[in-house]
Amino acid sequence: MRGSVFRFIFPPIFLECFWQLGLCEFCLDIGHLMLGRERVIKVIKQFISVTREVHLHGGQECQEHLSLAVLPEARVFKWVRLLEKASYRGVVNLEVFSETDLEASLGMLMDLFSPGLSGSTFRVPG
Repeated sequence: MRGSVFRFIFPPIFLECFWQLGLCEFCLDIGHLMLGRERVIKVIKQFISVTREVHLHGGQECQEHLSLAVLPEARVFKWVRLLEKASYRGVVNLEVFSETDLEASLGMLMDLFSPGLSGSTFRVPG
């Protein structure tokens, strides 16, 4: 039986023994990692091969599940670009809890892609 482990409340490396044994896959909550002051890029690179779901959301101080638009566009670009470079094919969940935050997050992500959205070419934030 395999499970999915998510919402890290401790450094993700503590779960390494479980995924090495094939006991679980990960749901990386990038917003929680960021708020927990984890090195998000390093964690994505380390765990992308066993990640089946990614949660994306913004956060400020103690507030979470906010629009991605509260974050620097360049930071979100780095995260999404890294997922693309890793050929990530799992679920990406915009984990926001209001329609306004969802629309703003979708708008930011759509702005990062080339006009056609058919390929995987991003516009590099200015």
